Amino acid sequence: MNSLKRSTLKNIKTIKKTRNYFLPVTIEDDVHLANFSIGGFYQIERTISLSNGNYLRLTAYFTFKRNLGFYLIQIYFPSS
Repeated sequence: MNSLKRSTLKNIKTIKKTRNYFLPVTIEDDVHLANFSIGGFYQIERTISLSNGNYLRLTAYFTFKRNLGFYLIQIYFPSS
């Protein structure tokens, strides 16, 4: 039991020494949406402090533009 406790503590120390990081958010060229085009995006990386440690948080924001042509063909013209 004592060796298990030492092993767990060793693993926790190793995790604390590791620096976590995020790769940049990218959008593949072949991604297409029928109703929208992607206008732009940005990301924010934060460090959050909780009672059991500090954690990195990645938030990605995307801007979508509605394609009016798709709306007219799919919804407006059939209803008139």
